[in-house]
Amino acid sequence: MQIPFFDSDGEGEKWLRDHPYYCAKPFYSKTYEQDNKVSWCCHWTKPFNINEFNSFNREIFHNNKPINGCEFCYSVERSGGLSERITESIDALVRKPHYMESPMPSHMYIRFSNLCNVSCRMCDETQSTLWDKVNNKGYGLHEISDANWQCIQQDIQCVDDNGSSVIKEVHLFGGETLLSKRLPSLLRMLDPDVSLTLSTNCTIYKSTVFNLLSRLNRVDFMLSIDGFGLLNNYLRYPSKWTNVKRNVDKFFNYDFNFIATPAINVYNVLYMRELINFYEPYMNNGVNITITPQFCWEPDWMSIDVLPSYILEEIRLEINELRSHRIFEAFPVATEGLLNCFNTITSMKSKWSDGGWASFKENTAFWDATQDMKFSSVCSKLHTLIEKNSAIL
Repeated sequence: MQIPFFDSDGEGEKWLRDHPYYCAKPFYSKTYEQDNKVSWCCHWTKPFNINEFNSFNREIFHNNKPINGCEFCYSVERSGGLSERITESIDALVRKPHYMESPMPSHMYIRFSNLCNVSCRMCDETQSTLWDKVNNKGYGLHEISDANWQCIQQDIQCVDDNGSSVIKEVHLFGGETLLSKRLPSLLRMLDPDVSLTLSTNCTIYKSTVFNLLSRLNRVDFMLSIDGFGLLNNYLRYPSKWTNVKRNVDKFFNYDFNFIATPAINVYNVLYMRELINFYEPYMNNGVNITITPQFCWEPDWMSIDVLPSYILEEIRLEINELRSHRIFEAFPVATEGLLNCFNTITSMKSKWSDGGWASFKENTAFWDATQDMKFSSVCSKLHTLIEKNSAIL
């Protein structure tokens, strides 16, 4: 199959929809996981050791047939969302065709460990040691091995014939990235022209780390804040909004590209206005913030489509009213991802079932008891809608 390059995102997305099993990531990306496996994507379900990764025949992605290991993106697309297969492939085929021509991966993802000081309710034991402890999973702390750390260092130090770093982008994820003991060493090694992306739950600020980040020419700094005020505390236990707000005020003193990436889910979808209103004054004051929500597709009971149709209709009304928010006229480029999120929400169809709804209620009760907080008070809008039709539910 001949893989074309495109002049626009729209052209690229159309081609990818017509070729639903092609993905560009295996041809330019390398992911080092905390379980000491290697792949091209954190969602790939069959990770390799380094030798298997290097020798794997990637031509299967040209055959336009379902690929065992890629089910996550397929399921996101079936639900009406934009999967990473689409967004990452568009990025390569539209803006970075040179990535596809490099004999070595140009884009590196690193998960240093699952060490995390927050237990977000949509998380799991592989991404948070605290979630593991709260839920009694017994998974423990998993950190990247010394052998894989050596491979990472070798990759970062590799240069092309012009003396430029072969690695053009590094994306860090966790766990909580800012807790990693290897992070300062990595930042010192990176060529200043390497683009770095990292995500944080905004509960930690370390001036020494931020000074190292500042030596890089481009930092995409992803803010994992899912709700304003009390809703943040409810969804990201034991995070406290006062601490998050204090740290965000410090973050915004740096010349980074800030990306707000709230995970839209059943609890916060009716409270997006509050989060937009939180970011708007900073944007008005010149802070470079792009609002690009993600969707919480897993666990199933937190996905918006667990809700019955009559509640989804109320959500559509709320979202359509939000389209007139002044932020879209003031910052059309920075809010393009937000509008795409709105389009996905308003086109979403209910997957309500007795089992899914029972799981939502069971997990909500568990987290309410764990945090000593009440769903009925924190998410009063949704609770009221549920109570109106309690006989149905």
